[in-house]
Amino acid sequence: MKRSDLPKVAQFCVDKVSAAADADGFVPLHKLVPAFRAELHARPLLVEAMIAAPKRGLTDEACGGPLHWKVLVDEETHSYTPEAYREECAARPLSARLRFTVAHELAHSLSFRADEFGFALVADGSKKTSRQKLVERLEAETQRLSPLLLISEAALAIEFQDHPDGLTLPQLTAARKKYGVSREAFVSRLNLLELADSKQLRFKKCLNNVALGTGEWRSPQEAVLLEWPLFLKFDQNLVPEFLIKLRQQQLASLKEYFPAPAFRLNGGVRWETQAEVHSGTTASPRGDLLKIHLTIENVKPAAGNKFFFLAKSI
Repeated sequence: MKRSDLPKVAQFCVDKVSAAADADGFVPLHKLVPAFRAELHARPLLVEAMIAAPKRGLTDEACGGPLHWKVLVDEETHSYTPEAYREECAARPLSARLRFTVAHELAHSLSFRADEFGFALVADGSKKTSRQKLVERLEAETQRLSPLLLISEAALAIEFQDHPDGLTLPQLTAARKKYGVSREAFVSRLNLLELADSKQLRFKKCLNNVALGTGEWRSPQEAVLLEWPLFLKFDQNLVPEFLIKLRQQQLASLKEYFPAPAFRLNGGVRWETQAEVHSGTTASPRGDLLKIHLTIENVKPAAGNKFFFLAKSI
């Protein structure tokens, strides 16, 4: 598909998810999968998951009903029961990995069956695009759109009401678990508001002058912030310099910006800190100063453990 098709496909996904979501905004797989005229099956596979199309030549009438694609997941990688699938809800979500895998396969199928849902995608007519490059681009687009299928607009509207204290990490951590998604998928869903945002959520006050991203403990003593995914929105696009460097994979040390010894990432015991840091644009990252409050999610400091970080101007 062409890049110009992405907003159209994104809005289609948002509409489908809105119809499948529960009253509290949660999107159970047992409602999402049928919304894409598909079925979910666990099988022994050599890959984590795959999407299977109906046999060629069959029609709705020949099948006695609507054609169904099949999402096949490896039964060893994803252990779940039919009962857990049927009864999934916000209180009992399936694993974040299974939910993302299924969403990924459903999104991937749209590249090959858009006309089935009443909209057309324009093929990229470039003769210079190799098959390998085309496959890579389709995979990247699918990866980008998949979070749209896991968190509904209604859920975001609930979470991003303008609270007096703005966003807090406990709130975001609870929301991430409630909607059954990974930290990466949650942050990526916020970035997708650029493609589809019928409720104008990206203009909420609580989503302004903030950055939300992820980090990882490399050892019990050392952690790093990760450059992807990263949601940020600051007035006049004046972004804290450490976040500009993070996006450019040039952030050597966070201690340069937040030197307090008590901060957990500096070997202390506090999970939050604040400091006045340089801010600006990519071309001029030190044009101004911003006072930033930085919080990291309280997770066990063990190698490989991921965490949220939240930076807000104060």
